[in-house]
Amino acid sequence: MKSHPPRGVAGRAQLRIRGGAHAGSDPKSFGYHWSVIFKDHTLAQPSDDLLPDLDVPESVTTIGRTIVVKGEIRSDEHLIIEGRVDGHVLAPKHGVAVGRHGRVTKEILARTITVLGSVQGRLTATDRVELLASGRVEGRIVTATVILDEGAYFKGTIDPTLTDAALAVSRHRLRQRDHAS
Repeated sequence: MKSHPPRGVAGRAQLRIRGGAHAGSDPKSFGYHWSVIFKDHTLAQPSDDLLPDLDVPESVTTIGRTIVVKGEIRSDEHLIIEGRVDGHVLAPKHGVAVGRHGRVTKEILARTITVLGSVQGRLTATDRVELLASGRVEGRIVTATVILDEGAYFKGTIDPTLTDAALAVSRHRLRQRDHAS
């Protein structure tokens, strides 16, 4: 694949794009940075007006495979859990994904919840909960929409009628924790 110099870069240059969070990932999905290397091997840093326009989604935080969290996670951005969380995961305006290697025990409160790994406890979502083929959930799901892929394991209860009440209780608990700390 040939690379061309970005607009405004004079002379012969080579554009190198290095991956963000995951090697081989789609450059539209993760943050990328670039540098221009001129023929004489000098390095030019891009100015703001030369930066490429990428369709980068909202912030996403990943809890890696080797990370163990005990307690509470509050997030104002999307969250991917590949490690282990023993406690509350609270991202009421964003999505939470439990990756194939992820393990969560206790509670997840989010706009959307996608499970490829394992969850034991309560899942409350304002939009939907998805259990993909490798997903395993034991507990209670409270949401209006549940999607279960063939091969997913679920043991527990699903209550689509109590979504508003469960969200109100969760928000009340959040406010209580804020005042206690």
